[in-house]
Amino acid sequence: MAPNASYEKLKASLDEWEAELDKLQAKARKFQAGQQEDFKRQVDEVRRQRDKAHDLIKGLESSSESAFNEMRKGAEKALDDMNEALKKARSHYQ
Repeated sequence: MAPNASYEKLKASLDEWEAELDKLQAKARKFQAGQQEDFKRQVDEVRRQRDKAHDLIKGLESSSESAFNEMRKGAEKALDDMNEALKKARSHYQ
């Protein structure tokens, strides 16, 4: 896969999960106080994973082709971690 196509795919995944996180946060406003705190901790974890993925994806923009391939692996791992954290939050609060 060409570096530009990989970058766009990773960016699209990140954008998709951002939208999912926003939906979960809207639902959380209906929770009781104790549930909101637990959910906030899970959302904070998703945000940490998101920030890590975002930073790695941003670095892809200016990397050489050889560096791109290595950084892409890290970005994909960060997105997988974010997806897992999001799944955990989603399954717990749906």
